Amino acid sequence: MSYDFYVYLAFVPNTSEASIENLFSLLKEYYQKSNSAAQVVLEDQTIYVRFKNYEFKIDLNEEEYVKEEAEELSTIRHEDYQQRDLNKDLLRTYSRRFELGAPVDPNMDYFNDSLYIVETIEKIEGAIIFSF
Repeated sequence: MSYDFYVYLAFVPNTSEASIENLFSLLKEYYQKSNSAAQVVLEDQTIYVRFKNYEFKIDLNEEEYVKEEAEELSTIRHEDYQQRDLNKDLLRTYSRRFELGAPVDPNMDYFNDSLYIVETIEKIEGAIIFSF
């Protein structure tokens, strides 16, 4: 399955709050409260938010190139995904990011869920999120 729709990169600080386990807990709590049919699953350090015929995938990437890409983005981007001014100095210090993606959604049936997921990631102190 290709995960090249609803693509977001969320650069996060190196804190326990920005762990895959913590994000999993936050998403699980959100979807339980919302009475959604979604299942939130953690498999091999990847979070899946699954619906009957659709799923989102979230990974935590800590590869060396993440820091390089954060530095590059700080020079070419001026705003985050919500068009807010970017804290470029903070972004340059980040070497970790959550990567969110999903399959093509031609009717945008899951658009709101993509936003719920991003808003949950945004609860992590210092998260800087870009959409692609």
